[in-house]
Amino acid sequence: SGWDFLYGDNDPLDTVYYGHGTGEAKDSTADDNGSGDVGACPDCRFIPVRVGDSFVTDGGRFAAGVLFGLDSGADIIQEALGVTSNPRQAQQAIDAAYERGVLVVASMADEESKHANLPAALEHTMPVNSVNQRKHLLGGQDGWMALNGCTNWGPITWVSMPSSSCSSEATGLSAGIAGLIESEARAAGVVRNPTNPDAAGGNVLSANELKQLFAANADDIDFGTPTATDPANNYGRRCASCID
Repeated sequence: SGWDFLYGDNDPLDTVYYGHGTGEAKDSTADDNGSGDVGACPDCRFIPVRVGDSFVTDGGRFAAGVLFGLDSGADIIQEALGVTSNPRQAQQAIDAAYERGVLVVASMADEESKHANLPAALEHTMPVNSVNQRKHLLGGQDGWMALNGCTNWGPITWVSMPSSSCSSEATGLSAGIAGLIESEARAAGVVRNPTNPDAAGGNVLSANELKQLFAANADDIDFGTPTATDPANNYGRRCASCID
């Protein structure tokens, strides 16, 4: 049933009203039970790992949680966290995941700031932030090009995910999509990447391949360097998506 690194037992259930970890699990894996939203990968299984009593925790407990997930057979690591410390074990844990072909999907954080957030800013993660639908007070909309007021931004952002609940929900949705991509690769008989360990049930795609698939299938937002072959998107017109 997972593990709780805050209290050192195998009961990782949220004990606070906010329930951030439970919300993360719903975003990626919630099943259709007739009420509420369905997660991005409702047929995926998840391992609950608790590393704090809020979305801000200790870097060492984060590292322990990643390693526990790897040892438990996790194929994707989902973390919507900020940490108050950056021990080298945190990077080492992410590196261990990367070497096993396990992608660490990381939140850019919800501070409406351009500064880097740990652990998302560490190497070999896939940092995710949120965009949502900008609406005018007098009606109409300008597509999905608005930062929603509670998401960080900056050059380390790998992909922006449409979501209504900041970078945290974007992280959960992205982790579920990563699970879908890996599942489809296995079903299609994709040959295991030679850099991944040859283990039964292990990922066939490497962590870097998953990251590249996200990037290759995202809409390219180019405000600054339009060319004759890559003209600027027309964000001035009113439309449903504003991506030409």
